[in-house]
Amino acid sequence: GPREAVAYFLAKHFMFPEQRDMSFREALDFIQPDHVAFGSGAASLLSHLALSLAEEGDAVLIPAPYYAAFDADLNIIAGCIAVPVHSSNPSIGPTPDDLENAATLAELKGLRVRLLLITNPNNPLGTIYPPELMKSAIDWARSRNMHTIVDEIYALSTHDDNDGGFESVLRTLNNDLGNDVHHVWALSKDFGASGLRIGTLYSKNQRLLSSIANLNIFSGVSHPMQMIVSEMLTDDHFIYGFLENSRQRIRYSYELCIARLDEMVIPYIPAKAGIFVY
Repeated sequence: GPREAVAYFLAKHFMFPEQRDMSFREALDFIQPDHVAFGSGAASLLSHLALSLAEEGDAVLIPAPYYAAFDADLNIIAGCIAVPVHSSNPSIGPTPDDLENAATLAELKGLRVRLLLITNPNNPLGTIYPPELMKSAIDWARSRNMHTIVDEIYALSTHDDNDGGFESVLRTLNNDLGNDVHHVWALSKDFGASGLRIGTLYSKNQRLLSSIANLNIFSGVSHPMQMIVSEMLTDDHFIYGFLENSRQRIRYSYELCIARLDEMVIPYIPAKAGIFVY
């Protein structure tokens, strides 16, 4: 079924990308299909997560600069307020001190800080946060009894075939997400398929999954689309071929772009993933 297909895909491409010959049964030993939910794109899932995990007026910390649409995703229905986390070196990512400073400033404005949202690889910088940084950020959030949403929508759009140093949070935490770390992915970026409107949530929080199931009456994925995606995500030959070709094209376009920027002496942040130069 569709959940099994996503579980297989997450195990094979996020948890154990080096194990190309992993069987369907082996994959489902690691990622349980019961922990997978669908939504009509990552934006819809982020909105549902904010509505389920926070109250209206609560703050969501997001390392800056961040994807501008997050403001609307978190606010239109859930009424949450995005609060940027500024760090001394944004391309490396936020330290626990950076996160604490942002939380303190939000609290001084009367906001309750409830969620941490991290996009890795980062949009718009195209940088990759190292596993240690992700772990320290999650540990910080846990010390404050906050939930962490990890958006890995560019996970498979690294410039290098060896993942360019990217490691999924599923692997970093050894799949021990607890009930407070929630993984979001979608087909829109890695497969250039925004129009399919298919996002996935992987979480071990059963109450949250029940909430998402109730909310999905407004933003579910139709059964025909679920079946198409199931066929696609379990077609190893297609997936590996497509991603290899995609990475080559992204790298070619990136090098073309930065060569022109270098000629014009325009500074930019070197990117390792994604489809943009900042």
